[in-house]
Amino acid sequence: MSAALAEPIAEPPASRFRAREWEGSYWAPQERPDGTVVDILRDFYIPALSASRRYDRLTGFFSSTALVSAEAGYAALAAAGGKARIIAGVDLNNPGDLDAIFEGETLRNRILSEFGPPGAFPFRARPQDRLRWAVASGLIEFRFAIRVHQESGEPLPYGDSSDGYAHTKMASFEDADGDFIFMSGSLNESRTALEVNSENIEVDRSWAGGVKHIRMAHYLVPRHLKWKQVYRACRR
Repeated sequence: MSAALAEPIAEPPASRFRAREWEGSYWAPQERPDGTVVDILRDFYIPALSASRRYDRLTGFFSSTALVSAEAGYAALAAAGGKARIIAGVDLNNPGDLDAIFEGETLRNRILSEFGPPGAFPFRARPQDRLRWAVASGLIEFRFAIRVHQESGEPLPYGDSSDGYAHTKMASFEDADGDFIFMSGSLNESRTALEVNSENIEVDRSWAGGVKHIRMAHYLVPRHLKWKQVYRACRR
């Protein structure tokens, strides 16, 4: 671990999902009719995370580089006392990320004294040190999706892809008013996904009327409850 001081950040202004216009889908890097290019990270992900108080995520791959790409969103979530709960496939992208998560859980006091208290995002820290801090501060809680053999039901060893990967991607963002945005699509939680890849996501809002509202009630809300069941069942 390398020492770095957290830069002071101001308390973000009160922000709610309904104060912003959200598109129903984002295809990056597609060009819109007005000539602007879709940027999932800046058009959707950072604004949604910045206005959230709870972020629930299911991702096939997670990388500590996401805490660099989306630092503005994670910093706002931390400053507001919010929390992210992430279920990730156990095959993490970056070597050392798994160790960083475990160290964040077991060396909490040491990490907080080195990188700063909860709420003060360590902007000058390296990606894996940001991850250590995020776990130690309670900003992010992780659980891992352990794949099992399709026939025997036995857990597969780390690195074994003979029966596929845990690869579902979806997320739920909840703000201080209890409104939430549900996202599903191709997006993993990494810098490559957020800034480099061609990606697409579908977005639904809990307060939308008409067909969207019916879809939220009959399809997305049950899936949100299913996410909670998966979260309880996944191993930490």
